[in-house]
Amino acid sequence: MIANRKINFDYNILNKWEAGLVLLGTEVNSIRSGMGSIANAFASIDNNEVFLINMNIPKCKFSILSHNETRRRKLLLNRKEINKMIKSKEKHYTLIPEKIYENKRGFFKVTIALCEGRKKFDKRRAIKERELKRDSSF
Repeated sequence: MIANRKINFDYNILNKWEAGLVLLGTEVNSIRSGMGSIANAFASIDNNEVFLINMNIPKCKFSILSHNETRRRKLLLNRKEINKMIKSKEKHYTLIPEKIYENKRGFFKVTIALCEGRKKFDKRRAIKERELKRDSSF
């Protein structure tokens, strides 16, 4: 599983969707071996299709074949979900991948979060509340 740990700190999450991910064989091997990063990744909508951009999957050391590490990867969603994403993008929200995991059937899924960026003072407030909660528990 690949997770974006800073998403809860940097953004307010408004909605979530689960999408399938179109990968090449060498990319599947890399993700299964624990390599990959979605720290700088985001989702974009082009021609009523959703793509994951800037997701880094390094080349697997066991494979002879290679792939482009930061290529655009297509996400598999229903038409209704894509239409909801298009309406929300008009409000200047951001689509960010939260985690990538393999389901029981062996397919890779991505959890896409509709996010609103936090300001610096909101981040400070979150840190303060977290520290107060931690101190009060002792």
